Amino acid sequence: MFRILALLLLRVVVATEEACSSELDAASLLQAQAKKAGSWRSDMPVVTDVQKSFGEIQESPVVLVAPADTLPPNSYMTLTQHMQGIQRLQKSSYFAVPGNSEMSEVLMVKVGDDSTNAALASNLGGAPSSETKIASVLKIEKEFSHAGGISVWGDYLIVGAEKKCPISNWCGEASRVYVYDVSDPEKPKQMKSVIERPTTSAGASAMVEVDGGFVVLVGGWDSKELDFYKSSDLDSGFSKIATWKKEELLADAGMDANFGKYQNLNIVKQADGKLFLIGTTHDGTPGIGNHWADLFSLEVGDSRVSITKVASRKFQAKETDFLAGAGIFVADEQSLMLYSVPFNLKTGFIVIEQFS
Repeated sequence: MFRILALLLLRVVVATEEACSSELDAASLLQAQAKKAGSWRSDMPVVTDVQKSFGEIQESPVVLVAPADTLPPNSYMTLTQHMQGIQRLQKSSYFAVPGNSEMSEVLMVKVGDDSTNAALASNLGGAPSSETKIASVLKIEKEFSHAGGISVWGDYLIVGAEKKCPISNWCGEASRVYVYDVSDPEKPKQMKSVIERPTTSAGASAMVEVDGGFVVLVGGWDSKELDFYKSSDLDSGFSKIATWKKEELLADAGMDANFGKYQNLNIVKQADGKLFLIGTTHDGTPGIGNHWADLFSLEVGDSRVSITKVASRKFQAKETDFLAGAGIFVADEQSLMLYSVPFNLKTGFIVIEQFS
């Protein structure tokens, strides 16, 4: 009797293990198929308390440098060829830096060989390691030759490319917004969906995963207007859901109602599902003035957007400029960092400041 019961129990255990194994195999297969189809959702930390973590970012930076000797001579040395933003990629020491030389592009800059989200140690003053370099250059296009501010969500990078004015390189009479899979930073893959903006610029772009799809915002000139779009999988197109204007800004008690000229915008998700928007800017001319990061609560409905200013902080950038490019990095559930770049190269190096 006991032997029969033991055999029956053994069969139950084996059957259960086989079922679990089949479920795991099926899950792995679905994940592989989803990634192959371009609808893969990579992990992105959500923050327990965004306002608290924002308030804990250090005001003074650590300086990082990377040699730029692989770029063509005289690249990124003038006002018409300059850097436009910066984003650190998750679980790596790769940075995406958009800009424009002969065409719109994104420099994939590697600073060391870190595979975590930890703050990086300054390498200023020492000889750069072989792992500190411009690892690759993502070429976007020539007609829309002016890359705007960027954002990263997990393995996805979003960047706008603007058609420059006939006389200068400062404005976009039309633009396109591209999304890339940067899970392999040295071999980015373009997603199928492109946002066409035939009558306006794309100075800043940001994205966030919501309800199994994505919400994207694109800022026009100086981010005075923000257009919001939705996509289910980044391959089947975007639909525009709302336009928000800076005159609609709300403000918490004690906060000013100023919405700055943001070159870069990031969306951060809180653990309870709430969304926050962080914009970086500079209140003066390059080299003079203060560098700011402003925090806003963000509510996105089917046809309406509400933005409320909740905090504002000044940072002590020394070698970089928030008007050129700065961006938020979500390190973990408790920590935010901020990175910034100058407009141009400095003596053949890309300079990055890290506020952790």
